[in-house]
Amino acid sequence: VAFTSEIFKGAVFQSLDGIIVSANCKLRKIFTLKCKPQDTADKDAGYGVPSPTDEPTDIIPRSCQLTTDVPQVTQLLNMTKLRQTEIKFGGHPLSSAESG
Repeated sequence: VAFTSEIFKGAVFQSLDGIIVSANCKLRKIFTLKCKPQDTADKDAGYGVPSPTDEPTDIIPRSCQLTTDVPQVTQLLNMTKLRQTEIKFGGHPLSSAESG
């Protein structure tokens, strides 16, 4: 919801068929929870935005977890973190025209 409301200002979606994410990594599982899961990404990853610890968190359901022999990180992304990364690494801001 945060991504679509920021990128597509004023647009309302009942559902999305898919979201394309490009990076130098592989996304293994994408799902939604009522509350945020605990962010296990390295705190020094360069985002510069501390994770609030007073917010409620959810446990990732066992059916959505990867097996214990697979290295994994739970990284929460939002528009604030993405913008901080753009500023830090000299990127240009994402606009709705670029995302379509």
